[in-house]
Amino acid sequence: MKNPGFTLVELLITIAIITILASVSFVGYGQRQKAVALQKEANILVSKIEEVREMAISARYFHNDLPAGGYGIYFDSSSPNSYIIFADCDKDRFYDKTGTPCSGYPESIETIKLENGVKISPLPFAVSITFKPPSPEVVIKTSDGATHDELTIRLGIQGFSKEKKIHFNSAGLVYVE
Repeated sequence: MKNPGFTLVELLITIAIITILASVSFVGYGQRQKAVALQKEANILVSKIEEVREMAISARYFHNDLPAGGYGIYFDSSSPNSYIIFADCDKDRFYDKTGTPCSGYPESIETIKLENGVKISPLPFAVSITFKPPSPEVVIKTSDGATHDELTIRLGIQGFSKEKKIHFNSAGLVYVE
């Protein structure tokens, strides 16, 4: 009578097949993980831009005051790991790093830090996108005082060839490419 168990050869072949399948599934895992992190941060940035627009449309109060210039999002050319949501209390359509123009408070509401090694590609100037109620009126302004009709923010990860582009224009359209 034959033994119904596995032979050593059958067991080794099974282990070899499982090992090959596992190694194939892990090839490119790091690259896929970076692509997912990049897409996640791009989606978060778009949702934060939409949140700022909603703050302006709903005329949300900031420290018991309605910011005269609305609300905005600020990208600092020297800080590629974060961006700032702010209340434009002094109507200059740009984020003020110092001072307390909002009834004794600074303009900063929230600083969002990018995660997973994602960075904003260098910008030639610091940029503020502001939304002034009620429409809202949208202004893209750089630190040199110029206003622009459109802006592209590039997100990337060092050592990863792909990037995400977030396009924004003065009509308020925002999308990820």
